[in-house]
Amino acid sequence: MPKSIVRTSQKVEGEKEEARYISIKIPKELMDEVDRIVSAGILGYKSRMEFIKDAVRDKILRLRAEVSGEKK
Repeated sequence: MPKSIVRTSQKVEGEKEEARYISIKIPKELMDEVDRIVSAGILGYKSRMEFIKDAVRDKILRLRAEVSGEKK
């Protein structure tokens, strides 16, 4: 497991959050499911990007919890 999963960086007060954008390939079937969720308004998602960013954040939090739980 990469060490960056367990490290958290602290945002310095007044520091702007910088966004970086990348392109990724996602299987069509998976993207179709994301589109269905967004179109149905499930959990209030209004765009693919909003859904995907939330999904990535959730996965990172779960991995951090899993890694920290293994070390106890």
